[in-house]
Amino acid sequence: GISEQAVQSAELLFKGEEVSEADPLRARVEAERARIVWENAQAQLLEAWRRLAAVTGVPDMRLERLDGDLDPSALDLSWETALQQVMTESPEVAAAMANVEAAQWAVRRASAEAVPNVEALAVVTHDTANGDTLTGIEIGVPIPLLDRNQGGIMQAQGRAAAAQRDADRVVLGLQTRLAGVFQRHDTARTQVERYARKGGIIDS
Repeated sequence: GISEQAVQSAELLFKGEEVSEADPLRARVEAERARIVWENAQAQLLEAWRRLAAVTGVPDMRLERLDGDLDPSALDLSWETALQQVMTESPEVAAAMANVEAAQWAVRRASAEAVPNVEALAVVTHDTANGDTLTGIEIGVPIPLLDRNQGGIMQAQGRAAAAQRDADRVVLGLQTRLAGVFQRHDTARTQVERYARKGGIIDS
């Protein structure tokens, strides 16, 4: 609306021969740019609303106007706070760290299995023919005795290292995505501050 008003003002000034023909032309170009931005914002709003409807599980949710005021102070958010919140609440990070912990427990278990279990069995039998009682002991030891489960330990350690690398990849990926979102947040906050200041678009 402001751009359209600028076009009308420029055309009136041109008719009054107070400005050159270039001024109304520039005003019309700016008005077209503003209209394109507005149409893009409408498309982004529709996309965001459809994603919100999908996330909330209400696919037929009607597009409505949101209530509230554009308060710039409510948009203050530091990078450190946002990053900490994402890392604490992200289900992707939680799943990756759970895999790391499970892999570490597998390493501990493989290390504990380095000492083979020795099984002992006592057997007592009674010979009814001569009345003798026979006692025997059986001892079982896994072969090879000196294996120390080295292969199992190395395999578990490899899986633990892979799980840790995957967790690091998830964290770095989230940081990268958050960086883009945070940049858009800062841009939006700057726009709100300029629009909401005294004499700005919203104030007028």
